[in-house]
Amino acid sequence: MTVFTLLTAIIIAFVYGWQLTLLILACIPFVIAANAANVSSVSGHAAKDQKALEEAGRVSTESVENIRTVASLTREEAFYEKYINSLNGPYRWDLFSLFLFIKYFKPFTLF
Repeated sequence: MTVFTLLTAIIIAFVYGWQLTLLILACIPFVIAANAANVSSVSGHAAKDQKALEEAGRVSTESVENIRTVASLTREEAFYEKYINSLNGPYRWDLFSLFLFIKYFKPFTLF
C-alpha cells in the first residue's frame, strides 16, 4: 500500500512539476538513510531498556514475595532504592533522547 501511494504521488508530481519532483527524488536516499539510522538506534536502546525493566521487575517481585522477611528486617528502604536505581538508567536515557529530539528534530516537523 505504501509503495503504491509513493508511486502515485511521484506520478502526480511529475505531471504538475517535473523539476521539483527530480529534486525531491534526489533527497529520498537521505530520508531512507535517516530512517534506517533511527530504526537501528531505537531497536538497540529498546534491548537495554528491556534489560533494566526486567531487573526492576525482579527486584519488585522478590520484595513482594518475601514481604514478611523484608518487613521484619526493616529492609523496605533498601529494596526501594534498589528498584529506583534499576530504573534510573532508562529514565536518564529517555530524558536525554527527548532533549535531542526537541532540539534537533522537532524544528524540522514544523513545516
